[in-house]
Amino acid sequence: QKTAYEIVDCDWSSDVCSSDLETGSGVVGMRAAVFGSGFMGRVHTEALRRLGNVEVVHVSSRDPKAVADAMADRSITAVHICTPNASHYALSKAALEAGKHVMCEKPLTTSVAQAAELVELAKAKGLCNATCHNLRYYPMVQHMRRLREAGEFGEILIAQGTYSQDWRSEEHTSELQ
Repeated sequence: QKTAYEIVDCDWSSDVCSSDLETGSGVVGMRAAVFGSGFMGRVHTEALRRLGNVEVVHVSSRDPKAVADAMADRSITAVHICTPNASHYALSKAALEAGKHVMCEKPLTTSVAQAAELVELAKAKGLCNATCHNLRYYPMVQHMRRLREAGEFGEILIAQGTYSQDWRSEEHTSELQ
């Protein structure tokens, strides 16, 4: 049966292959849909690709049939929402109602009431409903936090920082285009 979304050809760097994912032969793996093909959609796709055990499905959030097909596809267990902010709530709610885990770019929604509704829905369904704030978990950020909490920097009057993202390095740029 033909669906309205496209399966991305992933580079499997481990012993996992798509047939293992589909047949459930004991290999841990999953299918995740990425809504949004802009900058952040490509970032999420690259991050999932690097995991080595996730089959990525791209979905056009502007095509209602593609969205409905992805939400009805029981083999897709998680969705990554990388679309304009105004669409986060509707896509997240549809995914949670379809029994899928949600990883949504910030902001989760454009109102506190909508965010609270999604939190309760995820809790009731036993699903993950996450928003990307990943920098705080980077090892260097954690190290800096421990140093600050230990008083190693003295009194902090101002702070400024930058970081590099290796997925934008020359080595990986051609893979994203």
